[in-house]
Amino acid sequence: MWKSSSIVFIVGLTLCLAAVEINEEKHDTVDLQQGANAGESENSSFTAMLLDIVLGTLLVTFTPVFLWFAEAQVVNYETIIRRCQLATRSVKNINKVQRNYESRPVYVKGLTRVERDAVDMELGYHAHGKAARLERIVEMYQWCESVAKDSSGNETVSYSKSWMDIDANSLAFKEPAHHRNPPRRPAVYSTTMNSEQVLIGAYLLNAIQVNMLQNWEPCPISAVPA
Repeated sequence: MWKSSSIVFIVGLTLCLAAVEINEEKHDTVDLQQGANAGESENSSFTAMLLDIVLGTLLVTFTPVFLWFAEAQVVNYETIIRRCQLATRSVKNINKVQRNYESRPVYVKGLTRVERDAVDMELGYHAHGKAARLERIVEMYQWCESVAKDSSGNETVSYSKSWMDIDANSLAFKEPAHHRNPPRRPAVYSTTMNSEQVLIGAYLLNAIQVNMLQNWEPCPISAVPA
C-alpha cells in the first residue's frame, strides 16, 4: 500500500515537474515570439523613417528646381502671348487680304463663307445650304454588357440592347454565347467631313480653325438623296 502510494506520488510529482517544464518552455517561446515581433516592428519603423528621410530630401532638393522650371515656362508663355498681342493687327476691310500684314497675326471678325460644300465621299452625299462641316452618325442596334460590383466584391452582369455608334465586341463578353453581335454590314462608321474652302471675308481658314466651328444643325434623313 505504501509502495503503491509512493509510486503514485513519484509519478504525480514527475508529471507536475514535466508540466512546469512544458509551461516554462511555452512561456519562453512566447517571450521569444514577442521579442521577435518587437524586433520586426522596430525594423519596419526604422525602414519607414529612413524612407521618409529619403523622400523628404528628394522633395527639398527637386521642388525648387521644378518650381523654377514651371515658372520659367509660364514666363515664356506670357512673353509669347504679349508679343503676339502687340504684333496683332485688326483688319477692318476683311474682303481684301492686307499684304502689308503678311507673316503677322491678324484679327478679323465676320460671318463664315463656304465656297465648297462638305461632301461625304464614301456615301456620295453633298450637304446643301453651304455647310462648312458634315457629321455622319452611324449607329448599330446591338448587345451591350454592364458589370456592377457590390460592397462584397460580387459581380452582377446584365445585358441589354441599345443603339451605339461604336461596335461592342461580343467575343469579350462574360457570356458571349447568347449575346452575339454580328459584324457591321456595310462597314460604315461615324465620321466628320470638312469643307476645303471656308473663309471669313477673303481670309481662308485652316483645318484647326474649321474644326472649331460647332454650330450644328440636324440633317433630316428625307433630305439624303437615295
